[in-house]
Amino acid sequence: MTTANAIVRRSRRESRLRRRRPRADGYRAIKATTDDSKAVIKALTGNMPRYSYFVGCSDGGREALKEAQRFPDDFDGIIVGSPVNDQVGEFGSSYLYDMQATLNGPQTGGVPDAYIPSSKAGLAHHPGASPMRR
Repeated sequence: MTTANAIVRRSRRESRLRRRRPRADGYRAIKATTDDSKAVIKALTGNMPRYSYFVGCSDGGREALKEAQRFPDDFDGIIVGSPVNDQVGEFGSSYLYDMQATLNGPQTGGVPDAYIPSSKAGLAHHPGASPMRR
């Protein structure tokens, strides 16, 4: 049996064990993928990779930062662009801004014009019925 086959069997066995006892450790996905990838490279080439880099942006950037914190020896370099490392602030302020823009925008009879009245809500489901059709 080749080393690559042994890695696949071990991965399947570990997967079955993980299904039996659920845990909240999704952060380990990058670690497991990194370790398995390096093992496959070694099995196929006979050598470990000389260099290993992680490049991530947005949520991938957040994952890169977590990887650097938890497993600093996994990569020789990490490039992070626009990480979403403050999800509460990022998404919370975004929703707050949207609501303020909606509520403080033009209004008719005290109701924001950005709201779709129930009388026209059906148009969203039937675009062909739209009066804006050309």
